[in-house]
Amino acid sequence: MAVSLSELAIPDEKTGELVDFLFMYRGRPIGKCIINHTIIPTLCKKAGVPEKDTRGSITSHRARSTIASQLYNAKQPMSLFALKEWLGHRRLESTQWYAKVTPDKHSMVAYIISKRANHLRVQASSISWGKRGARVNSISPGIILTPLALHELSSPIGDMYRTMIEASPAKRMASPDEIAVAANFLLGPDAGFVTGSDLLIDGGVISAMLAGLLPTP
Repeated sequence: MAVSLSELAIPDEKTGELVDFLFMYRGRPIGKCIINHTIIPTLCKKAGVPEKDTRGSITSHRARSTIASQLYNAKQPMSLFALKEWLGHRRLESTQWYAKVTPDKHSMVAYIISKRANHLRVQASSISWGKRGARVNSISPGIILTPLALHELSSPIGDMYRTMIEASPAKRMASPDEIAVAANFLLGPDAGFVTGSDLLIDGGVISAMLAGLLPTP
């Protein structure tokens, strides 16, 4: 009995959309391990192309990055926020990496302005929410040891990250647990007198900038 491709469509794990998978066996998608370590290297060898490029090894995951980049750079581009929803990302930084959006001088200045705006928003919100007995604070983390940071360290902006880490007094990245400890303090009773504040946790990167050890935008 013939089976149409539409009948083999299964939900995408990120978006939930019914899609047709290129590599399947007996109605099931072939595992990523086989695709990445057997099929893709075989295809690269057959096509005479390298298995790695400036963004790392060519894997099944890279197709989503290519599509994201095309959608972001199209004549009628999809916004980063819309792209974030389409890709099923939780963090905008992940979408930026997918779309190959690397920071330049103008984007860095925009980032700094947006962070300052967020600080002012927290201060203003602390007044209105204080009337309800609540406190409002924010955390500004530096380079945190996350999958995204590891991706960026192996990307074209990796040298910039390493320079920031080396110039900082801490000379390392922070673990997610260290940020969680700070958040737990701000949310707990020991921080009952702290509101309208921003807690900078960057290992001293901003201090290094102010001391002239790092260039400023």
